[in-house]
Amino acid sequence: MLRLMIPLLASLSVTFPTFAEEAKTSTRSQTASGPIAPGEAEILWERAQEQIAEKKLDEAALTLERLVNRIPTHSRSLNAQKLLGEVELERGNAAKALEWLKLAWNNLKGQGNAAREIDLLRARAYLRLQKGAEALLVADKLLADADSGKISWGIDAQIIKTRALLSLKQFKRVETSLVASRRRKLEESLNPALAALWLEVLELQFMETKCNRFPSSKVLTEEQVIDQSGRHTACVIQARSQHQKIQTWATNSLTSSREPLSLAEASWKKISEHFLSSCEHPPLPPGKRTAKELETYLAELMLALQSNCSQVKGP
Repeated sequence: MLRLMIPLLASLSVTFPTFAEEAKTSTRSQTASGPIAPGEAEILWERAQEQIAEKKLDEAALTLERLVNRIPTHSRSLNAQKLLGEVELERGNAAKALEWLKLAWNNLKGQGNAAREIDLLRARAYLRLQKGAEALLVADKLLADADSGKISWGIDAQIIKTRALLSLKQFKRVETSLVASRRRKLEESLNPALAALWLEVLELQFMETKCNRFPSSKVLTEEQVIDQSGRHTACVIQARSQHQKIQTWATNSLTSSREPLSLAEASWKKISEHFLSSCEHPPLPPGKRTAKELETYLAELMLALQSNCSQVKGP
């Protein structure tokens, strides 16, 4: 989707022959598919842009691949490699996206912000492939560039770092990274609307780690179970409010990226299902009890927990 494609193209500063120069030679060029017509690269590029705008990503991928394969030395071919990475990410083909992004990065190596923006896309592909450690390395490199003033969009790198830390279950560092993300300027993001959505989703995902630690795996007394139930309920109510905020955001915002929204839905589902399960199956009491004593204990406990459990509905 066009609004979600990061606008890197204007930043590319690679020197290639002019379109006029290319037109002189392209008429003599031959490929396995036949001769290259003058202006064919521009035609394919414009067609791909239209297909992306119409959300025809499968067709756009084929058009861009045709451009890269038929006219690899054209200036549009380098742009197409990067755009193919973005398109494949949107299509859910992270491994294929990474191949195109690595190719584009190699062609741009040492050429400043354009290569760094491709680094950002590579980190997103790593996260899709559940390679959090690789994504974290890229994010830290980009944050160093942001802190030294080489790039202005440090918030995007910080968001990637937070996501990577979540995937690695480094929860103490997640909290620190979330705070750092909030401190960075949202308007400096390459896509401020999408960055704002990611911040809300990451907040919900972090809440999931806090809410789902209840009840403790340790043996608990009845008083401890009731205490933890109250804290669990408060956490879930806060998470529900955050989930509703994201739903409202998705309805009113111009961005409709599937990835953060689907992650938010999955996170809320885990939170609510875990809560309902803990309500239906509270921890067993310490010590040995007869079946009758255990039945009585659970009945009394369920009654005590009823007010908490009734406050949160399922997904």
